[in-house]
Amino acid sequence: MKVLLNPRTAEAYGQDFLAKTLGEKCELATLTAVNGAYKGCVNDLKLVVSMNLDEKTDSDFVCALPKHVKTVAHVHCCYHFYSSTQKANLCAALHRVNIGIVTAEFHKRELARVFPKVDWRVIHNGIDIARYSVATESERCEFRQRLVVPDGVKVVLATGRLENAKGLQVLREFARKMSDAELVLVLQFPANSSRAKQAYEAIANELRDVAPRQVILYPDTDLSTVRPIRFADLFITPSLSEVAPLVVLEAFNAGVPVIGTRSTPFYDELSSCDIPTGAYTFVPFPPEENLNVERKDLVVTDSTASHLAETFIQLTNTSPISTYSQRLNLSQATHTAGFFQDAMLAGFKKIYDEALAITGT
Repeated sequence: MKVLLNPRTAEAYGQDFLAKTLGEKCELATLTAVNGAYKGCVNDLKLVVSMNLDEKTDSDFVCALPKHVKTVAHVHCCYHFYSSTQKANLCAALHRVNIGIVTAEFHKRELARVFPKVDWRVIHNGIDIARYSVATESERCEFRQRLVVPDGVKVVLATGRLENAKGLQVLREFARKMSDAELVLVLQFPANSSRAKQAYEAIANELRDVAPRQVILYPDTDLSTVRPIRFADLFITPSLSEVAPLVVLEAFNAGVPVIGTRSTPFYDELSSCDIPTGAYTFVPFPPEENLNVERKDLVVTDSTASHLAETFIQLTNTSPISTYSQRLNLSQATHTAGFFQDAMLAGFKKIYDEALAITGT
C-alpha cells in the first residue's frame, strides 16, 4: 500500500492544494490525521509520502515506521524559515527518508549542506495549464465589468496569506501610496475555512479602508472557481521569503507579467529556463535587511516597506499592458520550460517508483 500523509483537513499551504491531484495521479491513498495522529495498521505499507515532515504528526509517524517501508519527503521551505520546533521535527525524521524532493536547484544545495545523507532530487513545480490558461479579451472585459473597473485603469492582483512573511507591510504601504496611480489592487486572500476567514478577513478590510476606491477584496471561498490571475494586467508579490512560488508560475502560465521582491534565488534560475526577461521584474532588498530568519521573525523596516511599495507603484505605472499575443507567448514559454503539472507528476511518480525499488533496510 502506498500512502500520502495528510495532517490537515482544510487547505492552508501550497502543498495542501496539490494533495488530491497527487493522490489520484500517482496512485497514493490519502491517510488523514485524526486528533493529531495517524491511525490504522502499518503492516501493509510499502511507501509513505510526506509533504509536511516539519509537522509533528508526520515526523512521529515516519520515525515509527518499520524499516522495510520506503519513505519520500517533499520539503517546501528554506531551512531557516522553519521554527525551532519544525526543525526538530524535520531533523528527527529525515534520517528515515530514502529520497527528498525539492522544487529548485538552490534549495537542493542548501538542504544537502544541512542533511548530506539524504538523496535530494529537484522536480520543478508544475501548473494546471487548463486552469491557468490565457484569458480571451472578452473574458478580461467581463471580469473588469464585474469589478466595475474603469477603462484605462490597470488591474493589479496580489494573492496569498495576509501576513508579514508574505509582504503584508509592503501591501499596507502600497495601499497607502497608490492614490495617484491609475490602478486597482485586487486582494485575493484565503477564505475557504472559518480559520482562514478569522485570520485574514479583518486585515483585508483594513487594507481596503486605506484606499476604498482602489482596493478590491477577493475572498477565495471556493478554490474550484476560475482563478482571477487569468484576468489581471499585472501580478505583484511582495513576499519576504520563498522557494519556487507557485503563484508566480501561475501568473506566467496565464500570460501575466510579475513584479515582485527578490525573495528567492529561484528567480535567478528563470533566465536559464527561457522565460522572457520582460515578463518579470524582481526588486532586491536593501543589504541591511536580514531575511534568513524564522517565519515568525520575518519583517522589514518601515523605510524598506515604504521604498518597496513606491518602487512597485512606479513599476506598475510604467509597465505596458500585454497584448493577447504577448500573453500567449509567455504562457507557451512557461510550458516549454517544463513548469506544467503533468511533467511534475511524472517526475514524482518516477521517484516514488525508485524508492520502492530500493533494496535492503
